Amino acid sequence: MRTEPMWVRGSAAEVLVADRTAALAEKKARAIVCALGDMAAMDLSVGTSRGTILTPEEFWYDRFIGYLCGLWEANSQMELTPAPGAGRGRDAVVIARSRRGDRDVAAELLRIIQDPQAGMFRSWAAEGLGKIGTKDHVEILTRLAQSDEMRGYYPGSLPPPLPDPPVRPVRVAAHQALNETKAREHLP
Repeated sequence: MRTEPMWVRGSAAEVLVADRTAALAEKKARAIVCALGDMAAMDLSVGTSRGTILTPEEFWYDRFIGYLCGLWEANSQMELTPAPGAGRGRDAVVIARSRRGDRDVAAELLRIIQDPQAGMFRSWAAEGLGKIGTKDHVEILTRLAQSDEMRGYYPGSLPPPLPDPPVRPVRVAAHQALNETKAREHLP
């Protein structure tokens, strides 16, 4: 499977998730989690479009995160995250779990946010804190919303028609997450 083009895997995952029945949900989730674990060793640049703020790798991880979020019946397999050496696959499963409301991944989200090499995963982790964060996360979300320096273009991309200066996706995500967290925790 590692030598197959990424779009074949993406299409297969999409077909698995399209079946909205609970039948085989655990096996579907396990297959997607395994695919995420393998992605670090694959060429992910095939089949992606240019002119986006996502790198080709982030494009594929974002799709697979969405697929995992669509498998609501597969909670036990979501806990079987790829091993720490599985590249960003582990981070993708953590982000999917946060989007599903799993508060057990808060510490992992903070690790991703603090990783300067994580790119858009930092933005997605901030979004995840918006879903599961507590008053303990308000300080870091405030700092990110005010001063994170990540810009929305990556080297070699064709800039989309965005305002100048480019979007700062972590700031945007952190601002939204801060508002969600404050509302949920009844904070001013």
